Amino acid sequence: RRMDVINRGANGYTSKWGRLALPLILEEILGPKDYSLACNSDVSHPNTLHLGNESCSQEKSTAISSDDYADFNFVIGYGANDSCIANGTRSKYHVSLEDYALNYKHMIEMITNWNEKSVAVALMTPPPCDTEVLIESRDNEVTKLYAEACMNLAREANVPVVNLWSGLQHPSAANRAEASSLRWRSDHLSDGLHLTPMGNYRVFELVVEMLERPRGESGLGLSVMELPRSLPDHSKIDPDHPHISFSD
Repeated sequence: RRMDVINRGANGYTSKWGRLALPLILEEILGPKDYSLACNSDVSHPNTLHLGNESCSQEKSTAISSDDYADFNFVIGYGANDSCIANGTRSKYHVSLEDYALNYKHMIEMITNWNEKSVAVALMTPPPCDTEVLIESRDNEVTKLYAEACMNLAREANVPVVNLWSGLQHPSAANRAEASSLRWRSDHLSDGLHLTPMGNYRVFELVVEMLERPRGESGLGLSVMELPRSLPDHSKIDPDHPHISFSD
C-alpha cells in the first residue's frame, strides 16, 4: 500500500454547502483544529498566516519543499450545481460566481491552516454539461465561467487544478484514435450532466496527470510508483525468516 484514497463526495452539494461540511471532514481526517493557526492565511502563500492586514508571526512548522509531497492531499471539486441557471428549474442550487470563488478560497485556507499536519490542496473545475438536454436548468457557456473562475483562483492561490470542463470535451487517451471530439456529450455524459463509465475514466486520467506532476509544476508530486510502500514488497520478504522484513 502506497496511499489511502478517502472519498468524501456528497451528491447534489454546492460549494456553499461543501464549505459548511468541510470542518467535519477535516476533523475526521486531520484531527482536532489547532486554533493557534486560526488567523486567515494569504491564499497565495498557504504557509504564511495573516489576520486582517497584519501578518501573524507564527508559521506552520510542517512547511515542505516543492521536491516533497504532503502527507495529506485534498482534491476539491464543485461547480456543477453552483452553475445552475439562477432563474432555471434548479435555481435552489445556484451560487453566484463571486461566492463560488470565495467558497473555494475559504476552503483552501481552512485546509492549509487546520493544524500542523502536512497538507496540500488541488482544485477541480466543474465538468461540462449538455445544454440541449438540460436547457431548463444549465448552460455549458455558464458552466465555462465557473470553470474559468476556478482556474483563475488556482493560479492566484498557487495550487494545482484539474480542468474537467475542457478535458471532458476531448476523448480519453485510450480512445483518442477512434473517438471524435464531437462525441464527448454521448461518450462522457449519461444524461447531459452525470458521467458515463467512459467519462469517469476520462476524469481518472485527468486527475492522475495532475497528481503525478511534481509539486511546483502544477501537481501534487504523487507519482504512485515512486511513493514509498507502507509495507515490505512481497519480493523482498524472506519466506524462511519473514519477521526480519517487519522488524524495522
